[in-house]
Amino acid sequence: MSQLADAGEYRDRSWEAKQGLAVTKCICFDAEFATIRRIALSEGSLLAAHKQTGFGARCGLCVPYIQFMMRTAETDLPVMWSSDFEDHGIPAPAIVKLEKFLEQASKTS
Repeated sequence: MSQLADAGEYRDRSWEAKQGLAVTKCICFDAEFATIRRIALSEGSLLAAHKQTGFGARCGLCVPYIQFMMRTAETDLPVMWSSDFEDHGIPAPAIVKLEKFLEQASKTS
């Protein structure tokens, strides 16, 4: 079961932002979700935003967050796992890969 019930729950999680736990940007390219959203809406596509910011071209962990952000218009998102994205029909292969790595690492330590 996902930790998050629906998109409305994100509006109630401002404490995460205050704690520094909000996911707000592509860390590889320092591209803020608000900037990505603004470009995508003004240019008419996420591809245009990608070309201008580079988001998603390195580790890919930001891609499902950006898809979620475009659906909800929320730019400060909680830390989410693959099941959270799957509950919303968003694939998250880079996060699945990270989860598998963390699971394996915990078995060897």
